[in-house]
Amino acid sequence: MSTDPDPMLSEAIDHHAAGRLEQAVEAYRRALARDPALAVAWLNLGVACEQLGRPQEAIPAYDSAAALDPASAQILANLGNALRLCGRLEPAVEAYRRALVLDRDLAMAWNNMGSALHALGRLAEACDAWREVLARYPEVAQTRVNLAQTLQELRRDDEAAAEYRLVADKNPNNPLAFVALGLLYADAERDQEAKEMFERALALEPGSAFARLSFASSLEALGDAERAKRERRAALAVQRVFVEPCAGPDPRATLLLLSVAGFGNLPADFFVDRREYGRVVVYPEDHVEGGLDDLPPHDLIFNLIADPDTAEHALEGADRFLQRTTKPFLNDPAKVRRTRRHLIPDLLAGISNLNVPRTVAARRLDLLAGDLAYSYPLLARPAGSHGGENLEKLDDAQGLRRYLEAMSGADVYLTPYVDYRSADGLFRKYRILFIDRKIYPLHLCIDDKWKAHYYTSLMRDHQWMRDAEAALLEDIGAAFSPTLQAAATSIAERLDLDYAGMDCAVTQAGELLVFEANANMLAHLNDPIEMFPYKHQFVPRAREAFHAMVARRIAGG
Repeated sequence: MSTDPDPMLSEAIDHHAAGRLEQAVEAYRRALARDPALAVAWLNLGVACEQLGRPQEAIPAYDSAAALDPASAQILANLGNALRLCGRLEPAVEAYRRALVLDRDLAMAWNNMGSALHALGRLAEACDAWREVLARYPEVAQTRVNLAQTLQELRRDDEAAAEYRLVADKNPNNPLAFVALGLLYADAERDQEAKEMFERALALEPGSAFARLSFASSLEALGDAERAKRERRAALAVQRVFVEPCAGPDPRATLLLLSVAGFGNLPADFFVDRREYGRVVVYPEDHVEGGLDDLPPHDLIFNLIADPDTAEHALEGADRFLQRTTKPFLNDPAKVRRTRRHLIPDLLAGISNLNVPRTVAARRLDLLAGDLAYSYPLLARPAGSHGGENLEKLDDAQGLRRYLEAMSGADVYLTPYVDYRSADGLFRKYRILFIDRKIYPLHLCIDDKWKAHYYTSLMRDHQWMRDAEAALLEDIGAAFSPTLQAAATSIAERLDLDYAGMDCAVTQAGELLVFEANANMLAHLNDPIEMFPYKHQFVPRAREAFHAMVARRIAGG
């Protein structure tokens, strides 16, 4: 701060230095009323207003200071901070850039510009800004973590892992770096490496419930379900509520997310982005009465427990929890229960123009003890599996027996196979989201294999296929007749979930073939914009519909 001899300014500085911020603000204003050309008084006034949590008042003060001292990079950087805190992100970035033209070594401006760019969704630019900080101050762990997390969002996992390793190497006693590395490995299905990272974190901080829950998930992924269950119980005995503050400057709301420890949650980051929402993650399973009282403030509850095959115990806990709250909530657990594959045909019965094959749910050992007299071909899959994992088409009883003998799970689903090839011999699988019972196309997968999976399909090889997907996302009528759109809407209404979706196809007979319909539908926007520009144009419609639904429910609608 300045040591200007002006007595009024000196009085203001004395108040400021002593922490008497309100008196300092008034004194700065009195000094400026007498001499509005005091650049240092405008600057210090802005600082005091920020310290009082009033960045909106700091902005005009910094503007005035910058007009009087246009060569001051620090004033412009401070202006950027105040704009960012007020949610004015584009002007904040511009202020930081102006500051950095004057002083490229102003690391604080690079760092905070990275945060603003991240909040704007300009992730690659945010990474560039954080790299500028680290080029000057490589030991700043939080900036390196920010860089690593953003690289992970960009699906540049190898680069993210390298940054996390640097954090871990420079902070070998900090468990957070090992947890972050473990989560990255888990996301890449490098489960043994994930387990080792979580073990290192727990060696440093045995009481970390989050690290123990993550460790349990790695155990389950490696096939050690019993130990995973024990580790989860130990973790939840320590902590079952986790607060994740909004990472952006202007949160839409704070959502309480009911979750299951382990597999069975809807991956909801696309809709409940931490840059837009504060989050309170709660694990309601196996809790004693009163164990979830006095929760942090929240506006709405979103039940993420989406798979009744693997998470029935957690759905029971969610039921008990919701009976004791008056907050609005999304995705009633009782309605989630109705979406098990063998229940869907009856739930959707009577809707015109649908083909919903009758699915059998059975225990593996019971099937092996029987004669396996089914109509073939049929599809077999373990209960609770998704994404085509361990899904097989079997042509006879011998094939089914071999399949059952090779699998280790307890329960299995058997579904008649329906040939859904289009007239050109290719298979087309659609994913449709249901948001507040309205339909939103998410993707079209075209392939020459019946087990069509988006990332192993032909979509990246053929522009005409991407053109067909773009037409679908722009207008579902490009692939679904009005009759089939009505059928899809009826499915959304019959499920009666606030968020759900279905995977389906259109048969040559013109029917809507339903593969699955439930609350466990993953949505994301990770595909490269260079190859899939239309996704970045149209998929956000679903996210905006979700935001609008949340706002309505919070408002009582």
